[in-house]
Amino acid sequence: MDGFYQPLHDGVATSFTLDMKQFDYGVLVRRFSPQSGVKGIMNVSVDLSATAPNTSQLSEHLSGNVRLGVVPEDMASGILDIWAVNILAAALPALSKGSHRRSTAWSPILPLKTGS
Repeated sequence: MDGFYQPLHDGVATSFTLDMKQFDYGVLVRRFSPQSGVKGIMNVSVDLSATAPNTSQLSEHLSGNVRLGVVPEDMASGILDIWAVNILAAALPALSKGSHRRSTAWSPILPLKTGS
């Protein structure tokens, strides 16, 4: 993780980067719901920057990417949402590149361009 905030003569500049690999999100879920059997690994990559006339306008000038990769393990579901799990299980191999032992979804979930 890295970042900076720099005052400029005509505004401010900021940047934030994060590269989290192999985070076991099941541990976090079980912290809130101990009976949960959720297991899996998550990868997160964030690269954001902005230059603006003042701090309150930074979000209006934000650009960069937020990417999320999820590797679920032992997916299980109740009868009401089994169709959602089946769709996810069917889609993950198609989203994965190459041959992996586990299915992985890796997607740019938040591409940002200046002013959007």
